[in-house]
Amino acid sequence: MVLLSVFSGSEEKSITVATNKIPSLIVALPIFVGIIALAFFGTKAVSAEATYQKSLEALVQNDAKNTYDYMVKAGTLNPYVDRYHASLAQVEMALANSIAERKDLTEDDRNTITQLVQQAISEGKATVTLNINRSGNWEVLAQIYRSIMSFAEGSDQFAIQTYTQAVALDPLNPELRIALGGVYYALEDYDSAISAFQLAAVAKNDYPNSHYNLAAAYAAKKDYDKAIASMETVLSLISKDSEDYKTAQTVMDQLKAQKSPATEATSQNLTPPQTVQETNVEPPITLPSEATPPATP
Repeated sequence: MVLLSVFSGSEEKSITVATNKIPSLIVALPIFVGIIALAFFGTKAVSAEATYQKSLEALVQNDAKNTYDYMVKAGTLNPYVDRYHASLAQVEMALANSIAERKDLTEDDRNTITQLVQQAISEGKATVTLNINRSGNWEVLAQIYRSIMSFAEGSDQFAIQTYTQAVALDPLNPELRIALGGVYYALEDYDSAISAFQLAAVAKNDYPNSHYNLAAAYAAKKDYDKAIASMETVLSLISKDSEDYKTAQTVMDQLKAQKSPATEATSQNLTPPQTVQETNVEPPITLPSEATPPATP
């Protein structure tokens, strides 16, 4: 509408600014520049989103190469979208873990794992930097550190630091506190794990997985009375017809018999805290200084 009014050839004008086209061009120039900029960046944004969609389609088809390549391209086209970086970080970690599961790792395999881990951490940090106040971004970075605890020195403390920040930004999310407690549990710091699981139960008291993890931590300390009490809470919160109930009842029976509670749940919802899994990566890789998490706000 502004352009039409500026360049209108109608003689019926309420005012006349000038008799030449120079003022009209001065007014029109910023508009033209804005349209060009919008078209340029808008086209890149749309192209990035379309490329990202292609990566998701490749992921569904279990096509690792195209999934990775399309995600890298999407991030290149539009580096300001945090979910592009988050998704790429998760893909890179999946590739690193897949290689780490091989037997008789070669030196090239170790170098590839190290490179993928560093790239995943870099993408995770970029995710946080783009939106430092989003809890989910800190959670993505924390999951990366958690997944390399078995073969990367110092990653355990980085995982605790980043999960703690995620909790601070979303204190009512019990899953974040359970994840933090799980890191402590994996490090055999059962007192800190119990504290985290207790706070998860406080955040959402009717969430059975909080009490289930709390029972596992109590059992690891051989405090069977408190473990059984927590399992009784679990049983009171889930349906008796569910697989979760069978899982919880099995663990309850083991607790009462003072056996190890470390039975792996096959259910979808009740998941016990996990220990650090053994790895074929020997010796452990050393993370560079750039791998440290960003400063918390």
